Amino acid sequence: MTILRIFIFCVVSGSLFLVACGGSSAPKIPMEVFVPDWYADVTEDESFIYFYGSSEKVSKSASESGAHADALAEAACYVESHFHTMKKNFILELNLETDEAMVIVEKPLKRFPSQKTHIVQMETITVENDRYKSFIQVAISKVAITKAVIDRIKQDDDLYSLLKASQTFKELERTVTN
Repeated sequence: MTILRIFIFCVVSGSLFLVACGGSSAPKIPMEVFVPDWYADVTEDESFIYFYGSSEKVSKSASESGAHADALAEAACYVESHFHTMKKNFILELNLETDEAMVIVEKPLKRFPSQKTHIVQMETITVENDRYKSFIQVAISKVAITKAVIDRIKQDDDLYSLLKASQTFKELERTVTN
């Protein structure tokens, strides 16, 4: 009989323990996250490429700087992807060996300066714990990116003499002059 009482006591205690640790079963209501209406809109424009950034920091200026840095990081990814495609076009068109092309075509692109951006829109709000959250939209001129690539290529005499007759380079120059 004693073993049966101990067994029942363990089962009841264990059940009470599991029920107590289970927490509430009430569903959690999702919190709405604030995002400005203009943020991350796909903006079509013939002249500019738009990039977005956001940041949450303890000071307003740090939050705004962080959002700007986030947008510039997004822009850098775009520019890198753009150069990668351009490099492939040059390699295919000029029928260069891959290793040779890496040295010839990549050299001026590695020194590509960061493009000047201008802020189109920015919004900063206060959030929990007296923190600031900033959202930003920046624009970079498509012509400025292309012109910078052309200028870099022209600075390298060997590369310029190799690429100036290519169709890809002619198309680049046309986008800057039009």
